[in-house]
Amino acid sequence: AEYMGNSKITPCIGLSNWALDPAKMNRAIYMSRGNPDREELKNTARGICQDSLQMLPLVNGLANAFYKIKQPQKRDDYYGLRDFYFLLKMLKSVSDQLTNEKSPSIVERVVRRNFGGSDVTDENVQIFIDELGWKTSDTTGPPPVLDMVEECLAFQATQFTA
Repeated sequence: AEYMGNSKITPCIGLSNWALDPAKMNRAIYMSRGNPDREELKNTARGICQDSLQMLPLVNGLANAFYKIKQPQKRDDYYGLRDFYFLLKMLKSVSDQLTNEKSPSIVERVVRRNFGGSDVTDENVQIFIDELGWKTSDTTGPPPVLDMVEECLAFQATQFTA
């Protein structure tokens, strides 16, 4: 932040998948960019996961799966890049648990958490499983909803405490 006289100027960046309110646009710089192609998604994923050896083999499959999910959405931008970024960051945070036996179930849980909440959740999970070269039988199936809610609340609680 920078000081000018007695007032403090604090920069702020807002990300949104939705159109911004035109009344607020006079206070901000608006930058819009089109949807990334597969290579851009792969490069982004590699950048986010570059220091996780367990994640690197999954990067191409995760990027391809997101690209497939993003294209035919019923509602424009229901799933956006922040969902993809958070998927990668969540997987990276548990990357020490990724093993040949556990990976499909862990990825399924994270995909359900980031790309759930719609009538195509099971289809989204299947796209990720297919793109990663796994079989549905490799996963443990959907976790109980209450477990997912508790996990989400616990994650948010730890995320905002120092």
